[in-house]
Amino acid sequence: MAAAPSQQQASASPLPPQKPPLAARPPQAQHRGPAQAQAAAPCIFCKIASGQSKSYRVYEDASFVAILDAFPVTEGHILLIPKMHYKTFFDMDDPELAAAFATTRKLAAVLRKALGADSFNIATAPSAIDHFHIHLMPRYDYDLMGPLADLDNKREMSADRMAGIQKKILAFLGGGGAAPDAAGSAKAKV
Repeated sequence: MAAAPSQQQASASPLPPQKPPLAARPPQAQHRGPAQAQAAAPCIFCKIASGQSKSYRVYEDASFVAILDAFPVTEGHILLIPKMHYKTFFDMDDPELAAAFATTRKLAAVLRKALGADSFNIATAPSAIDHFHIHLMPRYDYDLMGPLADLDNKREMSADRMAGIQKKILAFLGGGGAAPDAAGSAKAKV
């Protein structure tokens, strides 16, 4: 039986030490970065996650919200946003990051059924918004974009069309009749 590694051996690991579980973290750890800037103006994704800003919300659980991208690349383009503010995925614990991608996979299965998506592109591309998020872009045989969705090919959709897409997704999540929250967003859970 091998002996346990010494403190010196353990610290030589190329992997950073794990952060304490979410429940054990102090409240200020929930929003990372310069506290003064965050107190003055929280990021738009923090406002969306807390229901303070309007969005086409299609999913919510204790850790994440998913919204339709305001300028989608494809029909049903979703952003999965952690409720806790993380600047990049490097700021997340392994279990949190794994949960984000597991949720992304669940949402992809819903989009396949609700919208008839043929495949998906998933990206964590740099953004003007300094809050980690995952792009889930349904792909369709007719979208003619090649193997990768072009993130510069964003377009505006009417409010009626966005609401129609939201309604289709919510119907497959069991939230077809979900009432909008205070910010005008319907909520559903997978």
